[in-house]
Amino acid sequence: GCHAVASCVGHNMAFKGMFGHPRMLVVDAARRLCDAIKTNKSDEPIDTQRSRIRALEFSPNGGLIACGCGEGVAVYSTSGREFIGGARGHNVASLDFGPDNQTLAYTSIQSNEIHLWNAMTNREAQVISLPETPEAVAFAENGAYLVARSADSYRTWWLQTPEKLLLAGHAGGVPGVTFSPDDRLLASIGKDGLAKLYDSVTGEVEKVFRAHRGSGQSVAFTSDGRQMATGGWDSGKVYLWDASTDKKLLTLEHKCGQNNSLTFDKRGRYLAVAGETGVEVWTINSLEQDTAPALELYGRPTGGRSGYVQFNDSADLLAWAEFNRVDSHGSVHVWDLASRSELFSPTSPVHRPYECLSFFPVEQRLIFVNDKHVAEIWNAGNASRENSFRAAVGSLETGRIYSSHIALSPDGNRLATSSLLGGSVNIWNAEAGQLEYTLPEDDGVIWFLSWSSDSDRLAVSRASGRIAVWDLVTVDRELAQLGLKW
Repeated sequence: GCHAVASCVGHNMAFKGMFGHPRMLVVDAARRLCDAIKTNKSDEPIDTQRSRIRALEFSPNGGLIACGCGEGVAVYSTSGREFIGGARGHNVASLDFGPDNQTLAYTSIQSNEIHLWNAMTNREAQVISLPETPEAVAFAENGAYLVARSADSYRTWWLQTPEKLLLAGHAGGVPGVTFSPDDRLLASIGKDGLAKLYDSVTGEVEKVFRAHRGSGQSVAFTSDGRQMATGGWDSGKVYLWDASTDKKLLTLEHKCGQNNSLTFDKRGRYLAVAGETGVEVWTINSLEQDTAPALELYGRPTGGRSGYVQFNDSADLLAWAEFNRVDSHGSVHVWDLASRSELFSPTSPVHRPYECLSFFPVEQRLIFVNDKHVAEIWNAGNASRENSFRAAVGSLETGRIYSSHIALSPDGNRLATSSLLGGSVNIWNAEAGQLEYTLPEDDGVIWFLSWSSDSDRLAVSRASGRIAVWDLVTVDRELAQLGLKW
């Protein structure tokens, strides 16, 4: 047994010994594997049922063994030689267990990714995208770092980052994310047509199901959080799902064309749908668990191409962003639900009318970012502009397309905006118009921003398929400790 281990380890590079006490790379790894074999006293080979094994690793306590090959990764119990779980569809060149004996990191060569997998839940925990092919991966001895080696570089990740939770995203871009009303879950919809439900605190994937045959575009929870709706570009339909069972409850056929946005009001009375051929508002006559609600068309505010729609908290106003007919700019419109008529439209145009507006809580106040990247605050009651501030860092170049996603925190105190080039997130004091700080850039342009209902966390989804949840309470505390919070 130990001769075989020594031979295997001699052909596999590991990073053990890079952190903590200096240790001999291959000799120490071989000694640890042999100790595990002796402890478990397994005389029979483990049947991996996989070919071309390229990587072999024991958990630190010797209780598990992971095998990686060109087809995926498999994890077995060393004592009972039982299959624990794994993942297919990955060309694995290297893998390593974390010190918790549960977390396994492995490389996926064809997708230039590192996957973190939880052996206890048999679920993927996180995915790290790389600009080049990862050839080897390893945890630090204390679990604080993860290191990857490629042909020309080493990369190190600090894993103990409580302010940022990186989720297992989608194969394509993620145009929609939203917290459940109780903030326990985070839902996402991807261009791969899949809908995912995550534990918003741990990041564990709780459910994955195919919501659309084509590209998914938007997702929203009902006011009680028991059901969720998804819209896509595959058809003029919105689907309603049971959030606990992912059972399809209803197919809503609307006349808005390809869906760009949808939302429920917070009081559970309306559903609004925006698409390439208009906006529709539907009344919800019943909303019970495990049953399809009764929906009835209430009004059609516009037949124009619309990119985003949102209710105010009291559900007496609806705002949407509508494209111009000649370019990518658009305009904001406010609709009164009681009279079923448009109240007003601010004179300033908006740049690329996707997720470009938000209502303040309780009051009839609206904020949006215009085509000059100036945030404007309007009073919808008297159709007057109250305040404005430049919600951008850097200078604008004529003719260039910039990112313009915004989201106002539910308490109305903070405005999150994508940076001009869409890589980072700026956090502003919404009333004072003061930049508080900028969340760092990540891979892919920002496609959607979503706040938790307590205004403490911000979910950010990107064109790269990545999703991150930022704990801004932790960010504030860490900045204050560094003397950078004002």
